[in-house]
Formats: sequence, C-alpha cells, structure tokens
Amino acid sequence: AVSHSGKQQSESEALLRRLLDEQRQSSIKEQASQQKALADMGEELKKARAELLTLHQELSAAKAALKLAAPKEKKPAPPSKNKLTLSGDPNVPVPEQVAEALRSNASRVLDLFRSWDANGDGEISRKEFHKSIPALGLDVAKSDIDALFEQWDSDGGGSLAYKELRKILNTRPAKKMALSGEGSIVDQLSDALKSNASRVFALFQSWDQDGDGEISRKEFHRAMPALGFDVPKADIDALFNRWDTDGGGSLAYRELKKLLTPGAPKRGNAPNGLKKVGNAMAAVSGMTATDNSKSH
Repeated sequence: AVSHSGKQQSESEALLRRLLDEQRQSSIKEQASQQKALADMGEELKKARAELLTLHQELSAAKAALKLAAPKEKKPAPPSKNKLTLSGDPNVPVPEQVAEALRSNASRVLDLFRSWDANGDGEISRKEFHKSIPALGLDVAKSDIDALFEQWDSDGGGSLAYKELRKILNTRPAKKMALSGEGSIVDQLSDALKSNASRVFALFQSWDQDGDGEISRKEFHRAMPALGFDVPKADIDALFNRWDTDGGGSLAYRELKKLLTPGAPKRGNAPNGLKKVGNAMAAVSGMTATDNSKSH
C-alpha cells in the first residue's frame, strides 16, 4: 500500500510539473507575441510620423508657391484731406444729397474705385460702394448708402459696372416729378405718371436687362423714388394692383404704354358703356332664369 501511494504521489508531482512547464511556455510565447506586436506598432508609428512630416513640408512648399504666384493686392487709396460734404438741405433725402456730392466730384470717385479694382473686372460691389463713402469723407447711415446703391444698381445684380457708374456720375438727374395735391394719392400718382409717360417708359426700358418686356412689382416700387416721388408703399401697391388686373405680378410694357397714353381708362374700373352692357345682360339673364323657374 505504501508503495502504491508513493507511486501516485510521484505521478501527481510529474503531472504538476508538466502543467507548470506548459503554462510557463505558454506565458513565454504570449509575452513574445505582445513584444512583437508592440514592435510592429512602433514601426507603424514611425512611418506615420515620417509621412506626416512629408505632407507638412509639401504643404509649406505649396503655400510658398501660391504666395509668390498671387498678384500683390493694391492697398486702398487713403482718404483725401478734402472731404466731400452734403448739402444739408432737410427737404432733400440723404441718398440724393450723397448722389449730388458724388456727381460733383466724379473724377475723384472714379479714381478711387479704379484704385480698388485689384482684379480688373471693372465692377464695383456693394461692399466696395459702402467703403467708398467714408473714404470720401461722408458720414452717412448704411441704409442711405444701400438706398442709393439699389437705385443705381438697376438690374439688381449686386454690383455696378465701372462704365455705367461713370455714365451716372456724368449725367445730371432729370427734374423731379410732383403730385398735383388733388384727389387720392393713387389717382395723383397715376396722373403724374401719365403726364410724364416718355420718362417713365424710358426708365423701365433701361431696367429691362433680360428684354422680357415685363415690369415686376419690385421694379415698379423702385421706379417711384427714382422718378422723385415720395409715396407710401401702400399707395404704390394700390396703383400696381389697379393696373395689374390679371394679378400676374407684372405689367407688360405694351400694356403700360396704353395706360400712360392720355385719355386711357383706369384699369380695374370698366368704362360706363361696358358697365351698362353688363347690367343689361345681367338683367336679361335674371329674367330668363325667372321664366324658366315658372315654367317648371
């Protein structure tokens, strides 16, 4: 029995040693595998750093090349010591005072814009127009500058062609129209436009950039201050709606020409003759309907 027990103990110890040896070998292999993975990661990191350094160098070289290739930006001309001034007339809107000041100094204004035209496109943006006013010594509210810009930017494109600005600055504004002071503002406005039909039609034609022969509501609104009328928007809308009988939101030039012709009837109100015919037809229709109901 003692011999058998000793034999079992020896086998157990051998088994234990074998298990410990296997665990040790497995641990060594796992450790070696981890070390190899760390070494591989270190190599990948070195490669990534090298690639990043190369990209950084290429980017720096590209920036330097672009800087050398780009044309040098011209600095805006400094404001002149001889500042422009407004008339200060309380009866004249500020945008018109600014326009008059710019016209009176047309050569200076044109020289200023020419010095700012770095890309040579011959266009004056809204931003450049805003910058020019204080540069010329005028302290004017942004809303007034916008109002003048929009009046001169007839096509609404957001920029003024240099040639067109030169034409505007060298052209004296036409005499303003005035309302009669008799009747409703809408009727007065209608009569004033008819009395100056040629000017009105010429203005709309000059704004018809796409040649569609149509006057939009927005163009109709812009025309009133351009013609010298200080009229509430509601009255301008009322006249537009009166003439735009189909509610399409625009007026055809051909139709406007008829409306502005002396003696033309007011749109939106049928002539008396037509009204009488319409009333007679309605009466006949009513009588026919009554007879039909009686017969049934």
